[in-house]
Amino acid sequence: MMKILAITGISFWLVGGAWSQVPWNGSQQKQNPQEQQRAANPPKPIITFEAQNGASKQVQCSEKPSEYPWRELYAPANVPNWILALLAGIAGGLAYKTLRAIKRQVDTYEGKERARLTVEIEPFELPNRDDSAIVTLVVTNHGGTNAFIGKARSAVCLKPRDWDMKDLALGYVPQMKISNAISPGQHKVRERLVADGDCGLGSIPETYDPLRDGTAWIFAVGFIEFEDVFGSSWRLKFSRKWGGIYAEDGVWLFTDDWSESPCYPNGEEKIKKPTRLKF
Repeated sequence: MMKILAITGISFWLVGGAWSQVPWNGSQQKQNPQEQQRAANPPKPIITFEAQNGASKQVQCSEKPSEYPWRELYAPANVPNWILALLAGIAGGLAYKTLRAIKRQVDTYEGKERARLTVEIEPFELPNRDDSAIVTLVVTNHGGTNAFIGKARSAVCLKPRDWDMKDLALGYVPQMKISNAISPGQHKVRERLVADGDCGLGSIPETYDPLRDGTAWIFAVGFIEFEDVFGSSWRLKFSRKWGGIYAEDGVWLFTDDWSESPCYPNGEEKIKKPTRLKF
């Protein structure tokens, strides 16, 4: 009996050991290559969260995005683009320098050739008591092109020595007898001396005694607005005075030249386009 039980136990042990070596669905040593791949690359984890509306959403973790491939800019294929960009920059710089040089040349040419006016007065001598005093203004265009005249006013009047020329309202001064266009060179404008009063609207002096006794001077004042051929507009202001300079034995001696009056500005200034006058 004991032998029978021993033989039965050994049989079960042998059968159980042999059964354990038989794998299900084939041998474990020869697994499917796809299963080996899945084992090597496990699936990425999936995060599931519950939205407010109760719907389930799945978000798959993604890898960090790669940075911009800056090194590709230095690749041999991009070398022609860098060369073109460099040449474009050089061309732009040369064009800018050329434009600057052209502008300087244009400004130099305009400054040399544009009309430049000055006003001087010819030497003056006291007339006889019964003669009219005529003062001759000399308008000179020192430029190489014409000056096109807009407003032009002038007055030559007998005033006390202490007269302040700033009190003169040039808007009421008579219009200057000048041509519409002044070419390069000298142009003379004759003005008649008027009596003390409105300076330009008065009458011929009845006597020149105030000049002879040194209590009065002759003042010439005015302005000329003009436009040059380059489209710029200018205003020339002028003021001069003439009279006795000192007395010797009670007789006043007179200067030969007209001097500038500090009471009124002299010189040229740039202005907006003047209004052309119809002559």
